[in-house]
Amino acid sequence: MFKQFSFANYNDQLILEMLKATKSGAFASNVLGPLIVISLLHNYFGIKCLVLWYILHIVILIIRLKVTDKLNEIIKTQQSLKERIKYLYIYTFLLILTVLFYVAISIVSIFNGVDDINLLVVIVIMIMLTAGSLATLGAVFVMFVLFMIFSIVPFFVILLSRGEEIFDIFAFVILIYLIAHIMSGYRFFLAHKNTVDLEEKFKTIFNKSSDGILIIKNDLFFDCNERLISMFGYDSKEELLSTNLFNFLPKYQPNGELSIKKMLKFFRKAKNKKRIFEILHKRKDDTVFWVEIVLTPMKLNGEYVIHGIWRDISEKKESQKVLEESKKELRFSQQISSEKGEILDNSLNEIYIFDAKTFKFLYVNKAAQNNTGYSLKEMYNLTLMDINDDITADKLIDILKKTNYKTKEHLTFPATAERKDKTKYDADISLQETIFNAKKAYVAIILDVTVRRKAEEKIKKMNENLQDELYKQLEILRDKDEQILQQSKLVQMGDMVSMIAHQWRQPLNAISASSINLSLMSSMGMIEDKNIQENSTFIQEQTQKMSATIDTFLNFVKPSKDVKEFTLNSAVESVMEIMGIQLLNHNIKVILDIDKNISLVGHKDLLEQVIINLLANSRDAFSEMDIKNKFIKINIESIDDIPLVIIEDNAGGIPDDIKDKIFNPYFTTKEQGKGTGIGLYMSLDIMKKSFNGDLKYKSTQKGSIFEIKCGGGGN
Repeated sequence: MFKQFSFANYNDQLILEMLKATKSGAFASNVLGPLIVISLLHNYFGIKCLVLWYILHIVILIIRLKVTDKLNEIIKTQQSLKERIKYLYIYTFLLILTVLFYVAISIVSIFNGVDDINLLVVIVIMIMLTAGSLATLGAVFVMFVLFMIFSIVPFFVILLSRGEEIFDIFAFVILIYLIAHIMSGYRFFLAHKNTVDLEEKFKTIFNKSSDGILIIKNDLFFDCNERLISMFGYDSKEELLSTNLFNFLPKYQPNGELSIKKMLKFFRKAKNKKRIFEILHKRKDDTVFWVEIVLTPMKLNGEYVIHGIWRDISEKKESQKVLEESKKELRFSQQISSEKGEILDNSLNEIYIFDAKTFKFLYVNKAAQNNTGYSLKEMYNLTLMDINDDITADKLIDILKKTNYKTKEHLTFPATAERKDKTKYDADISLQETIFNAKKAYVAIILDVTVRRKAEEKIKKMNENLQDELYKQLEILRDKDEQILQQSKLVQMGDMVSMIAHQWRQPLNAISASSINLSLMSSMGMIEDKNIQENSTFIQEQTQKMSATIDTFLNFVKPSKDVKEFTLNSAVESVMEIMGIQLLNHNIKVILDIDKNISLVGHKDLLEQVIINLLANSRDAFSEMDIKNKFIKINIESIDDIPLVIIEDNAGGIPDDIKDKIFNPYFTTKEQGKGTGIGLYMSLDIMKKSFNGDLKYKSTQKGSIFEIKCGGGGN
């Protein structure tokens, strides 16, 4: 029984109620009361003694207020129970100490000869303080009882010790008062405790309700519970209560009605009568959800308010939507069966319609039922994965991504289908996105291709027999390619003989002029050793140039057998040694833009052959046109680590209607007898097969650009 009065069992609200009255109680017992006592007893005590006694009361007052603040902090911050009990004991001790100060001065007064009237007045003051303690300490019954006992019992003893009848009567009166006041305090405590418990239960029900609760007073948010805060995604009650109704609503409802207009209409009606309605709401993060609202007018603390209950019915709405869609699907299925179902049902191919989310079949025709052996009821519980060995959920999702209803994109792929009896058959599956009963779905058409696959196997075997014949023909083609290469080289050799003639003409003329000069000087008797030495040296230099030209020609005629590393710059220089004079004689300016550090592994002579082909084509093109400033630009660079030789000219270019044919064998734009049509064909073949590269053409405003891409290699 007494356990319930322990400090550990007191509700926080009861302690807070007691602490609220601390200031008034402390003022009465530690300020006002002592002043009255001092005014009565100042003739019986020295002034210093009374001042000291009053200062002690003020000190207790200050400590009592500090302890009150600490207790408030402990309770509000939910600190440990041990800490709370400690400060409650301190608070109780200060109360008892206040009472004992009154008892002490009363006892000392008796020894100082205070008259009976003044003594009785001091006792009455103490009784008045105990009477007021019901309001200040009644919420914590154990503290109230201790204060009463320590206040009344000592004075009861003092009165009895006087030995006079009047004092004895007064002693028993205050004893009866003590008992009666404690009983009244107990009833006050129980009533107060029950009220607090009821409030706590109401708060628990209010805050822990599964539905959101909102109290609206004077058209403003007054209070709400925790569920409403979480429902709308707010961080605190203060944040939610500081907002307004507009922030709870999207601009429009699904039917196009203004949300605020609908809400205000029901709020006005709810001031007189309970209203229940559904409305689309908006969370703090702007996501929307459906709620059912019950608005009830009521009186709270003498004021009219609206009690609102918000219930999240999103799942209910979704269920209703699914149910409605199911009804639509049923009606649609019936419509298909009655109007168009015969066309699908009588198709020889298996036709399925399945849901885009669950992949479950929504429609299956008779051919599908007959071939798989499943009943229609069984089919509606299956998916495409259940009747196909090769298809998993992940694979199906990847396949479906490639279909599109708007662009009519569909996908056909082979698979192995499985019947109910576990037998398998080859099939081609065609998938296409569609709209089925106002929502996305997919159509699957399955064609049994068992017979076709067997025929394909026969064809495959025939192809394998033909493959050997194909290899033989390829060998013949390779021989032809080799012949074409040699033919191309012979044509180039003819060009090179002409180039050598150009190269030799200048040194031969120089040698001839030097010989004639020596002969004239000899006939005129003017020749000297010095003249003979100079002319001899000059003739030797010219013959060395002619020999170098022959070496370059021989290197071209005798191709290297092994692949080697060489610089693209060296290949271009070798070509220019052969063709440079000829191009100059044709008034063609050669512009070189060369990175000398770019190297390549392969057959250098083959790359030179390609460059010669392209330069010869440009030369021949210039000869057919009247162009003043003729030029050929050769650029060597590397892009993304791929070496490039780019040859550009201003020889007029190639007409658009034939530029796609220039790499075809035996195609030429030159007059009959002047071109073989194999130069560009062999050049492209060399770059692809011998350098893992490419040869590309593009036109410019005044001519052509050929891009030689050198991947490297040497097949």
